[in-house]
Amino acid sequence: MKITPEEIKLTPYEEEIERRLEAGGFKTVENLEEWKKKLQKAAERTLKKLEQEELKVRFRSPEHKKKAIELLKQYFGDEVEIVST
Repeated sequence: MKITPEEIKLTPYEEEIERRLEAGGFKTVENLEEWKKKLQKAAERTLKKLEQEELKVRFRSPEHKKKAIELLKQYFGDEVEIVST
């Protein structure tokens, strides 16, 4: 599942930065292109992390755990990865 910029909820701090950028509230740095590349890479890493959903579940019964894993694999197929059993 790909996350679009419209789906990302900004914090109040991030919203303030965005408002100031749009209003021209910042000055350009000398090494702008270098900073753009660094920030682009950081944004890509953040989006990649957001796209990877994790779920931790604890079972009281080994039988229930086994059945849950079977059902997840049956329903999701290759889209689910069981990290630890």
